[in-house]
Amino acid sequence: MRFDLMQHGEAARRIVEASWRAIARAGIRKFRVTDVASDAGVSVGLVYYHFTDRNGLLQATMDHANRMTAIAGGIPDQDGRRSDGCGFDRLAELLLADMSGTPTMRDNAVVWQELMGEALFEAGIRDEVNATLVDWQENVRSTIADGQADGSIRSDVDAETAARVLTALVDGLLSRITIGSLSWDAAGLALRSAMDGLLRPA
Repeated sequence: MRFDLMQHGEAARRIVEASWRAIARAGIRKFRVTDVASDAGVSVGLVYYHFTDRNGLLQATMDHANRMTAIAGGIPDQDGRRSDGCGFDRLAELLLADMSGTPTMRDNAVVWQELMGEALFEAGIRDEVNATLVDWQENVRSTIADGQADGSIRSDVDAETAARVLTALVDGLLSRITIGSLSWDAAGLALRSAMDGLLRPA
């Protein structure tokens, strides 16, 4: 279930942002609700009031990380409106959103990678992680289909398969970026090369 910060007020927003910072700084292993409460300037009881338990807070933190990427990547808003430009260009914007190289997006990548790892062992957030992946893949698939309709993406490509490949590639590149084995520029170049080879019309 998605957590709507707008319905929970300023304190909930501070808690989620503090949770995001805690994971970005030290990872899930050192994640403590007491530390999050202290950083947010609230009581531990208020954290549990808003989020019920640790997993509830992690789910809300994942939603926050996803919103940050969505804003950066021009994902359609609630009315389904998309930014201008051909399908291929909008797809590039969407996929490269995580790879801007800014400190914020680097931290966001760390948070997402940590939550993916946590989902291996915690069934309580696994469904939310999987739902997020499905939503992201569908956004990519529909953007590919738009590009096929406007001629900027090859018509003989299976949009669903291509979306699965490209989203998996982004996850893999981000995991290497966050541990320092790949630079932002190299990752962006690899992704653009893959997009060109897979999707550009001849």
